[in-house]
Formats: sequence, structure tokens, C-alpha cells
Amino acid sequence: MTIERALTPVSRRKLLGGLALAATAAGANAAPVMRLAPAKGGASFRSLAHAGAEAWAEQVGSEFRIRAEHGVQSLILAEVRPLARLNRRMGRNRAFALAFRSAGGPLPAGDRVYPLAHAQHGKLDIFFGPSGDRLVAIFA
Repeated sequence: MTIERALTPVSRRKLLGGLALAATAAGANAAPVMRLAPAKGGASFRSLAHAGAEAWAEQVGSEFRIRAEHGVQSLILAEVRPLARLNRRMGRNRAFALAFRSAGGPLPAGDRVYPLAHAQHGKLDIFFGPSGDRLVAIFA
């Protein structure tokens, strides 16, 4: 390589392209740490707050902790049921319902927002309505 070639200025296009490539590589390395993508080994660490029915269905049988009228108690996700699509508005592709049962003790009263926590997927606030022996949440 000649000295002249080594001192040739870098074009704006090449500089921006290099920076974009570096940012993409850094983001790909940080994604599992920032919980933006599945970690190696297939474990998923995304938040359930914006997840679809498929991600929730993977949690059927999982224990969730809820802070309600009777203190902190455990709920078990019993069912994920798809609902008819209302219209083509932005948001989830399909609406779905979650049904939780108590892991022991009385169910919370419902008809309000409760803080819910999952060991892997963190905390989220959900509006629950009562439905017999279950608490139901609708995601539309």
C-alpha cells in the first residue's frame, strides 16, 4: 500500500456505512443482555406486557405473584383463549383472554388494575375482571 492511498480521506458515505455497521454489531451483542432478543439456549426474556397470545400460552401453568386485597398471593395462568378480532386498528393482531386461578386462598375481587409479577418476565400492571373461580384479563 502506498502512503498516498493511506492518507486518502474517507468519504462521508463510507464513514456513515461503517458507523451503521458498528452500531448494528454492538446492538446484536447487547440484545440478550438488554432483554431485547432471546438469549442463547432458547430462553426468552421479553416482557409479557406487549406480548401476543403465543408468548402468554407458553406460560400456562406458570406461577405469577399478585398484590391484592389479601396481600401478596400466587396465581397460576390456567388458560389463554383467542378472541374474535374487533377491527383492523393498530395493536395486537388478535385479541385474547387470560384466565388465572388461585394457587391457594381467595381470589382478588377484580374489576381493577393489579400489579402482577413473574419470575422470568418481570412486573406488569393488568386490569382483571372476576369470572367465577378465575380472574380474567383481556388483551385487545
